Amino acid sequence: MHQHSLLAALLLATREIGDDALADLGTLEAAVEAGIRNALVGPVADAIRRANLPPYLTRQQLAELTGWSLRKVDYLKAERRIPYIRRGRSVLFPTAEVEQYLNEGLVLAKGRPP
Repeated sequence: MHQHSLLAALLLATREIGDDALADLGTLEAAVEAGIRNALVGPVADAIRRANLPPYLTRQQLAELTGWSLRKVDYLKAERRIPYIRRGRSVLFPTAEVEQYLNEGLVLAKGRPP
């Protein structure tokens, strides 16, 4: 739905409620804009980020992406703490599974729902 159509629908709804709701139209419009922005910005930014990442990461790419040293990547791989694929001498790390591994360690701030 187009943003103006949404605002028009909300205006019609406020007319049914009464004049008090219409007096606060600026607040209502700001709230609607913030809601639309929040609904779109997160998913769109996430989709763009995922589209720019390759499906598999090299050791160097994984280190750059996470900020880990190459030694840390090697340690995690040797301990089998991060998923990887080995074909001959080549070692690749599946991006989606590495993200899942990182998200397993997510600690939420107090007072925020999961």
